[in-house]
Amino acid sequence: ASKAQIIEHLVNFEVHKKHREIIIPAETHHNASTSLHIAIYCNEYGQSWWPEWGPSSLHERGMGGSEEAVYYTSIELAKLGHAVYIFAELNESDVGYVVELNEHCKYEGINCEKGKVTWLHHRNFNMDDTFDIFIAWRYVLSLSLSKSSKLTFL
Repeated sequence: ASKAQIIEHLVNFEVHKKHREIIIPAETHHNASTSLHIAIYCNEYGQSWWPEWGPSSLHERGMGGSEEAVYYTSIELAKLGHAVYIFAELNESDVGYVVELNEHCKYEGINCEKGKVTWLHHRNFNMDDTFDIFIAWRYVLSLSLSKSSKLTFL
């Protein structure tokens, strides 16, 4: 199943490659402003209970519990100074959205300028990008896409 998943992902990646270059930095290497680069991959492989969910869903129509877990966990990781990239089945208005952390931090008295959360469509995930951490959300099949990541988690 993982070989079929890789082929399907590569086909989708090539078809949508022109959009990827606009949204994702060419490289995901460390820079002075972030500690880790973390990918959270959220493809539901046609089993979606909350299709096209993303940051706008939180206030517009809601999202499920595990979707909220991705959202809030990514915010907390970014508060620690990490660059988090969420690859999910987004509606077009959320593609490329970067979460402004200041609204999440102003009451906590912490500096959130270093970390960031960037939302991208799962078809834009490049298997050749190197992430420090790759988190597969829900499906073990997604782990087959993390060939260039240093650590992988399900």
